Amino acid sequence: MSTTDSDLPPPEPPLTQRDPLPARWRVDVVYRTNNGPVDVTNFIYEMHDLLPLIELGPHWDTIIEIKITRIQHIENTDLTIEQAAEL
Repeated sequence: MSTTDSDLPPPEPPLTQRDPLPARWRVDVVYRTNNGPVDVTNFIYEMHDLLPLIELGPHWDTIIEIKITRIQHIENTDLTIEQAAEL
């Protein structure tokens, strides 16, 4: 997939990119353009930062796919819901 396209305006940076905290989520959005699909990647700290990226970005009917991936910042990748409740 192409990573540049003049048909697609650059997304607004999430507010949390100015925060000193590391991103917790990777958001990959694939948009449909006249020149083919364009994959745009953003890193956000809070899920509410997804709102300006999707709702205020290019028209949502141009979205082919959205993939949200959790970025682990802890050593214990086997953490369960029950264990997390005790933290």
